[in-house]
Amino acid sequence: MAEERVLEDVVADFRAISVEEYAMMYHYIVVALTLMHAAGWTDLDYETLAVESGVGLSFGYKRNHCIAMYGLQGSAPERMAHTTGFQLEWVTHEDLEQAWAWVKDTLDRGQPVGADYWEWNIIAGYRDGDRPEDREWFVLANEPICDWNGAWLTWEQITKLNEDCPWSKHRCRHAGRTAKWTPEETAKHVMEWIVTWSERHPAAGKDAYQGSLFGFEAIAAYAADVGDLRKTVEADFTFGNNACHAITPQWGTRRYIGAYLADKAALLKGAARERMQEAAAHYHDAHAAWIVFDEQLGQRFVHKYGGKQQGGWADPARRGKGSAAIYAALEHEKAAVASLREALSALR
Repeated sequence: MAEERVLEDVVADFRAISVEEYAMMYHYIVVALTLMHAAGWTDLDYETLAVESGVGLSFGYKRNHCIAMYGLQGSAPERMAHTTGFQLEWVTHEDLEQAWAWVKDTLDRGQPVGADYWEWNIIAGYRDGDRPEDREWFVLANEPICDWNGAWLTWEQITKLNEDCPWSKHRCRHAGRTAKWTPEETAKHVMEWIVTWSERHPAAGKDAYQGSLFGFEAIAAYAADVGDLRKTVEADFTFGNNACHAITPQWGTRRYIGAYLADKAALLKGAARERMQEAAAHYHDAHAAWIVFDEQLGQRFVHKYGGKQQGGWADPARRGKGSAAIYAALEHEKAAVASLREALSALR
């Protein structure tokens, strides 16, 4: 008889994590948050982790490609350890037999596993069998291997992913608790990351992200491309015609940043607090401008009119209004960063 184990509480928690604006790049945050909740970090929410991990603070763009958004995830585990005290253990298994034993051991301890099958996902269950080909893993993800409700992957599917996906051999699980920064230290680091990465992101120039832009430069480039009617859906926006893959609404985190800065401003005094509150307001204004873009060319356009976004992108007037909205968002974000620079100066 096949042995089966599914961490039902983990499955329920993963499915319960909701994101207001569709944000595929934040599979990473949903997976990290699920691992944290299972290990006892129950006071954390998606919005806070998107900020304190650093993943949601910048902006990446590469025309006609989706790679730039992944550059924002670099060093996130180290940042999360500092801001939350949550540590991950990372392993690489070249041999699937070793991987099976490690995953089974982790699940038998009551802890889920983080894995990367094209997108980050959670392994939350297993079915053992008398033969390797009878084994299965229950995986929670969004795409491309299953929907948000999860699916059982057969051993054949797991083997193929191990062969085809270059990241599939890497897995992680909770490794313990470490000393974390104080709330004041964390808020200061978040402000420093925002200011620094607006003009110089750590992913810029790395081989994996050649041709990608980050920070203010990325937002300006996307605004220019959207407004340039010489650029067509077919030739230049294969990954961006629905305001999706090329930017994968990174703009949604501007609301999270605004809420975070407004909340953490209470930790500061005097001019530093005032400038941090100003920055929070600017980020909310930036988010509002991005919503105008979304109404012209994104998911809100689809929900209002039905069909596909390509119809909006073929409309010169919508392209112009969408581009103007992005430029407006950029100016609000520049104002926010200027306020944060002053806040940091006041703290010195």
